[in-house]
Amino acid sequence: MKTTLFNLKTRGKLIVGFGLILTAIVVYISTTNLNISRLNGIAAENRIIQDNLYNISNLKAESIYSRSVALELLYNPNQIENAIQTIEKSHTKIEGLLKQIEGKLLIYPEVKEVFLPIKEEILEYNSLRMEYISLIKNNNQDLALAMLNQKVTPKYIKVERDISTLERSLMDIKSNNITYSISVNKKVKISSWILGALLIFTTLIISIITLRMLRKIAAEMRHGIEIIASSSSDILATVTEISTGAAETASAVSETTATVEEVRQTATLSNNKAKSLLESSNRVSDSSEKGTES
Repeated sequence: MKTTLFNLKTRGKLIVGFGLILTAIVVYISTTNLNISRLNGIAAENRIIQDNLYNISNLKAESIYSRSVALELLYNPNQIENAIQTIEKSHTKIEGLLKQIEGKLLIYPEVKEVFLPIKEEILEYNSLRMEYISLIKNNNQDLALAMLNQKVTPKYIKVERDISTLERSLMDIKSNNITYSISVNKKVKISSWILGALLIFTTLIISIITLRMLRKIAAEMRHGIEIIASSSSDILATVTEISTGAAETASAVSETTATVEEVRQTATLSNNKAKSLLESSNRVSDSSEKGTES
């Protein structure tokens, strides 16, 4: 016959009940930790994306600033030395930002593949700008203007367009992460409610079963106590009867002892009387013999 929960003994039912509660708690904790890990991972990715967007914004700002300084040289070539120092510093910052962006794109290989050509274009654009500045420094403004229109400006437009594309890609990833985060939050809430309800329901069922078992155990104990009390009463009555019989037996023994004593005394008295009679007979016999002799 197949064993069911209701056919188990009390110990088995308790073990099964608390096992179910423990299992529900473990499942709830594991699911919660998994969802929290997912949310933490999404938050970490969003921080990385936000850092990259910040670095890209700084990159665009440095590029615009260095371009404005370079364009100003066409109208004010006397500030060439200061402009060169400013642009070189800007190029150094741009290279540092490029390294930071590349380092934080390791978790996004597809985005990194898009970024690497942009990086090369930015470095090439910086080289073109330095050639443009060299022409101005050598008083070749016409050549510098021609180079600006034919090479530097088109490269700048392409770089800005590619950077904007990269920025939109990161924004799309961030948007997807936010959407996924909202979805995970909903799943966390739903799973928490479901597992919490299951835990409460399981605990309630086990409590009811345990209460019924305790009531059954109490009833069995009460019935056992009643049987023990009844048996004790029967034993007490039997002991009383035995005690009464023993008392009666003792009384009978005492009476028998007294009767035996009386018989013994009577026998002794009869013996004494027999001896006296025998002595009297002997004396009579002696007297008869003496009378015959005479």
